[in-house]
Amino acid sequence: MIPGDAWEKIRYRTLDAVASKSRVAGERYACMAAAVEARMHPERLRIARDRIARAFDLEEDEAERIFRRCLISEAREEADTAWLLRSRAPLGDLIRVPGAEPADSGPAIYVSLHFGSPIVTFLYLRAVRGIQVRAIGRPLGASNPLSGAKRAWGERKVDWVSRCSRTTFVGVDAAGAVEAREELLAGNSLFAVIDVPADVVARSTRFDLFGESILLAGGVLRLAQITGVPLVPVTGRRDGRAIEIEYDTPIPQASGSAVTRSVNAWMLRTLERHPDEWWLWPFVNRAAEPPQQSGFR
Repeated sequence: MIPGDAWEKIRYRTLDAVASKSRVAGERYACMAAAVEARMHPERLRIARDRIARAFDLEEDEAERIFRRCLISEAREEADTAWLLRSRAPLGDLIRVPGAEPADSGPAIYVSLHFGSPIVTFLYLRAVRGIQVRAIGRPLGASNPLSGAKRAWGERKVDWVSRCSRTTFVGVDAAGAVEAREELLAGNSLFAVIDVPADVVARSTRFDLFGESILLAGGVLRLAQITGVPLVPVTGRRDGRAIEIEYDTPIPQASGSAVTRSVNAWMLRTLERHPDEWWLWPFVNRAAEPPQQSGFR
């Protein structure tokens, strides 16, 4: 078995040397990285396989194949980012939007998942559609668990996103909560992935994951309530050579429980259509009270 640090060095050296050069090489990188990750983390594989099997009433081998494709999806997102960073290809040339786009009619929180291509989805909103939107994200500081080669790649990725979007991330701490609220009150929008497991956050909300009660971050939903802005669900995923952007029906201002139900229903619809694009099958936890901390989430 390759030690974790050694594998990270191999993985991200391969990402730079191979995946960044072409889309075909990127696909090979994604398949290779996914195969190694599955072998290195058998417990994650087991948890994800069992959860997917329960969710969709599948045999274990089919559930495992779905999760292996999730691992490919996550690695493919890295490969696409590396290729875009190196090639400087116009982002808009890679995007396909098959359905109608909701109008940019005022401040909103665009919500997405750890699914497919979340960074490209944000950049599409900001750099292609021209919406004044900023992404909420955890900084690569001392509190972030990334290390070694993965951290170095993450720093390059954040720098690239900042250059493409010409803006910075809004943090997830108490200062970030204030900044996020001010952005919305000023008429601007935010982008956030909302499936952050509640064991790393303070405020949590119960969601149903195909009959299993889980806790996810609740700060974004509370922010929408406080400011009265709608939530706009949006995802991006690779379909052939294009990245397809898919919107769902905007969720207007409502009570906390109604918003949660609407967001939960959208999440389940999304996972039913594309269970092999969600990266967090092994990481969300059954509902239990998380430790209370201060901050945005």
